[in-house]
Amino acid sequence: MSSGSGRAPAALARTLIFILSPASTLLATYKMAAVMGGAPQHALDYALLIIFTMSFLWLSFAFWSGVLGFFVALLRLEAPGMERLTGPLSKAPLHVRTAILMPVRNEDPSRTIGSIEAMDEALTRLGLADSFHFFILSDTSKPNLWVEEELAWARLVARRAAGARIFYRRRPLNTGRKSGNIADFCERWGAGYELMIVLDADSLMDGETLVSLVKLMELNPKAGLIQVPTVPQGRSTVFGRIIQFASTAYSPMFTRGLAFWLGDEGTYWGHNAIMRTQVFAAHCGLPKRKGRAPFGGEILSHDVVEAALIRRAGYRVFIATDLEGSYEETPSNLIEYAKRDRRWCQGNIQHIPLLGARGLHPISRLQLFLGVAAYLTAPLWLLYVLLSLGNSAMEQIQGINYFAHAHALAPKWPIDASIEAIPLLQTVIGMLFIPRILSLVLLVLDNRRRRLHGGPIRAVMSAMVETILSTAFAPLLMLFQTRAVIETFTGQDAGWPTATREEGTVPWGEAFWVLLPHLVLGLALMSAAYFLAPDLVPWLAPVAIPLILATPLAVLSGSVRVGAGLRQLGLLLTPDEVDTSPLILRARALTDAAHREFGAADDPIHAVTCDPAAHAVHRLLLRHMPIEGAIDYTALGAARLKLGLAGNAPTLAPLTEPETMAILLDLDSVETLFARALAGPRSAPVEPVA
Repeated sequence: MSSGSGRAPAALARTLIFILSPASTLLATYKMAAVMGGAPQHALDYALLIIFTMSFLWLSFAFWSGVLGFFVALLRLEAPGMERLTGPLSKAPLHVRTAILMPVRNEDPSRTIGSIEAMDEALTRLGLADSFHFFILSDTSKPNLWVEEELAWARLVARRAAGARIFYRRRPLNTGRKSGNIADFCERWGAGYELMIVLDADSLMDGETLVSLVKLMELNPKAGLIQVPTVPQGRSTVFGRIIQFASTAYSPMFTRGLAFWLGDEGTYWGHNAIMRTQVFAAHCGLPKRKGRAPFGGEILSHDVVEAALIRRAGYRVFIATDLEGSYEETPSNLIEYAKRDRRWCQGNIQHIPLLGARGLHPISRLQLFLGVAAYLTAPLWLLYVLLSLGNSAMEQIQGINYFAHAHALAPKWPIDASIEAIPLLQTVIGMLFIPRILSLVLLVLDNRRRRLHGGPIRAVMSAMVETILSTAFAPLLMLFQTRAVIETFTGQDAGWPTATREEGTVPWGEAFWVLLPHLVLGLALMSAAYFLAPDLVPWLAPVAIPLILATPLAVLSGSVRVGAGLRQLGLLLTPDEVDTSPLILRARALTDAAHREFGAADDPIHAVTCDPAAHAVHRLLLRHMPIEGAIDYTALGAARLKLGLAGNAPTLAPLTEPETMAILLDLDSVETLFARALAGPRSAPVEPVA
């Protein structure tokens, strides 16, 4: 075991970043004022300068954090404050029992079961399966998926002989969403587990990684939470491959820099992390905020808040940058990414009132602020573009005033702003792209990473492709985020829509209507620049042209064919493709097998009332489900009438989804239907609507 290096290195790194970022911003602001002729001349100039300063400060902070990550990685420095494991993992029994939680809501049950079975097999090979218990925490609202989850879990338990290690629980009410789901586990079963590892429905973690996390928590008794960096995998679309390549090529440097200056005030990304159960239960309760959503109600981006609360309680939060074997999936196309990003935007903006919460560590407040700033930069960028256009148009219309004062004795000659503008533009571009270059340098210097990205030439070419495509997608995401910010501040709730995990092409019609505002804005910008400020056309083109081409770009983002073509050329390769983890391969095989073995339960009522095994599973789980307040009795009455259970003649009409759910929640109705099935059909069956 190696000794933690204390907090001094983290404090020094923070000091450097907090000095260099404002200093760089002040210098850039001075240069921007010079572009304006030495000082702002009117209100538009002042507005432009303020927006430029705010945006550049964000860019500068990210730049210096990345530069720090470069030197941390180059010198092989570890993030300070945490005792680390040395040597290979032993098969010695662990001293604590750990719960592995997988919250799901309307997910593919075969994927869920395949992932859990693959992880359980990995732990079994290490001889440590008994030290980990899996919990499928379902908030599923679709009756057919609910029943399929139950049956898939029952088959897994029987196949693995894991009735005492793999558990399933469904909440009939989705109170508190994911954070409420975890809180419910803590209240009901948390006392039996000192540690818990929280996953997402698309998460995978190697057995060695799971065991390492537990050993790290044992080695660091003051650690309340340890986050593991995740690697996106499994996508073959253009957009998915871009994110996967960027994550494996660039993110390690940025993550190492972030972990170094955060020290033991680290962050939490909501999944693929371990925490002390009692610490979480005692300090991370998130009550509903007063008022209506989006600022009131449930906090959507709960993870960084929970990390801040754990730190406030006196426990440390770390990012274990040296651990691998942690995986997730990413949205497969631009539109799906924007849907998820809309929820993240609202969740981050909800943190504004929390910035003044009592007792938070200053670094925790900074993290909350950075999360807000990450989304406010999008409307600032758009506003800067619009104000620049307006400013240039005004100058074109008004012309040059050589005599600024009525009694001036000599003319004031205009200054060529390009002398100052071009170096400033070069600085901005450099701060955007130098971190990418530094990341590539680290990749090429690392033999293993270089090989897993197809070699140095392919890695560099892949970075060029990724940069071009990301630059094209950036204005589209800017407008999506601007709209999300406006909707949030005007009180429009994003909710928590179910994620779309499957890949597929983006239809041209859907892309056109979703991205019609992008097209209109792009055409408006170019038209206004052409007629009002022609000199601005080349400067606006990198923003306006992608907006005009938004529809084909969105379709391209979801193209599996183009993604496959890039892979055949050896471009945007990732370690998952060059040397796929056995865990990932096994999880995919088990998922495919589950799909073949058991298809969707299109008729859930028939499944639990006509199949004795399915009925036994459903009845057992229903008896342990707290259903108070969960049954819609109006829907139940209508369903019982249609099924002939209400003492009246059945209407023989199909059941709606709420009616199907009400029947499945009512044990008496399920028992009666099962008894009727055993006795033989008395009338034609009534098919429910799945």
